[in-house]
Amino acid sequence: MRIGFIGLGIMGEAMCYNIIRKHDGDVYIYDVKTEPVQRLAEKGGIACDSVVDAAKHSDVIITMLPRSEDSLSVYKEILPAVNATKICIDMSTIDPSVSLKISVMIQAHGGHFLDAPVVKSKAAAGLGNIGIYVGGEKEIYFQVKPILQYMGSNVLYMGSSGKGIGMKICQTTLLAQIQNGVNEALAMAVKQGIDVDRFTAALSFGGGQNAYFDKDGFVVETSTEVIDGVPKITGISCEEVVLYEKLQLENSDILRDLLNLTQTLKKYNLLPDEIQYDSNMEPVLYYGTIQVKIGSEDNLSQKVVRLSIILPQLDGLSGTLHLETWTPETTDIIWDRAEEQSETEEETTEEPSEEPSADTPAEEQPAQDVPAENTPAEEQQPAENAPAEDMPPVEQ
Repeated sequence: MRIGFIGLGIMGEAMCYNIIRKHDGDVYIYDVKTEPVQRLAEKGGIACDSVVDAAKHSDVIITMLPRSEDSLSVYKEILPAVNATKICIDMSTIDPSVSLKISVMIQAHGGHFLDAPVVKSKAAAGLGNIGIYVGGEKEIYFQVKPILQYMGSNVLYMGSSGKGIGMKICQTTLLAQIQNGVNEALAMAVKQGIDVDRFTAALSFGGGQNAYFDKDGFVVETSTEVIDGVPKITGISCEEVVLYEKLQLENSDILRDLLNLTQTLKKYNLLPDEIQYDSNMEPVLYYGTIQVKIGSEDNLSQKVVRLSIILPQLDGLSGTLHLETWTPETTDIIWDRAEEQSETEEETTEEPSEEPSADTPAEEQPAQDVPAENTPAEEQQPAENAPAEDMPPVEQ
């Protein structure tokens, strides 16, 4: 199926990039500005001379335009190329009455039309993690849903034509009310004599510039935004961050190992809150109050299998799990319980169920209930619904 994408603005370029890298077929691109066209053409997109050129070559025509008049103008211009084989998807946020007008116009020429506005940010668009509200023919929606899923992780069918843009207006109204609340809070802060910059800093979530990269290490977005569910990578530095280029670390071996680590953890649905590289450039995983020291890449898959078994047993505890010395021969797995927690347990536990052996330090007891070390890796199946594209940000 050939796809055309018209409108490569702030959101459109990131959305189109995800289509280009995921779709097994031609993607025709057009924008009035040449720069985004050139960038995406270098990634595999096919540059077109006009909106009509893009429409003629495409089975599915996607538009992402800034204003109602822009959408109406583009669809009037491509109308001669529209027929029963064409599916048009307008992902712009426009006047619902204009969207319905376009729908009637396209259907009158035998084509199919969906209104599919988007929510979330540019950073989410780069990760293929936006939300999409869809209105139009249900059969057509299911036909193009795989294409929409190239761009969004939450694709919702809202009903007949106009229902997608209608839902977006509802969502925008809600956000406006939230913004009004922020404005009132700011006014209150000023009245209280609180410095505006400090007020903003206090409400900010994150602050540094983050580089989000995909499973191959290519930068898909840079943003100050911190996205929930995407682990943060710290302890490594980037020489330079270039959008759509491979992440440039001081040591290329670290990037290779990092990609291998994140993909292995994703396979077992074990992505942590943070991956911190220590002074030896070895990764430490953070799951709430639990640290996990992985060590080198040696036996990584087997270490992660054991982590998938042990981690649920540590729920509610604090401390460090040592897997860095584990090998199939030594089978060393040590659980260092946090001192504060150990003291609390000593105060509240009248009689421990099991005393540590005389030759093993108390603070380095093996993890309790660890499965036998000969448990084969094949017994642990990776989570089938693990997300495919949410990759970690690296703080610059």
